Amino acid sequence: MDCPAAFEATFRGEDGDYRLSYRPNADKGSIQTTIGGVEMTWLVDFVEKTPDEEWELGGLTRGTEALWDDVYWFELRTTQGAPLNFWGDQVVVRSDASA
Repeated sequence: MDCPAAFEATFRGEDGDYRLSYRPNADKGSIQTTIGGVEMTWLVDFVEKTPDEEWELGGLTRGTEALWDDVYWFELRTTQGAPLNFWGDQVVVRSDASA
């Protein structure tokens, strides 16, 4: 599977600043994060290289039920300054800025 190299990124959301750590694996990889004091692991279900040679990753925000009372689809791009988008029912419900 073609995946990006391991990376870390920081975002700013309603619950304060938080850091994501992406680690590739034999499948597509996973993301470790702590938001609002809640530790989570998000499995990456979707990986694609964009036309501008950046990466787009997506998957479910497993663990956010304890924080946001719901699970969302996340959309993370490796483009410098790109936001982290959270989708629910085909609508962006939250967009956290790159910090």
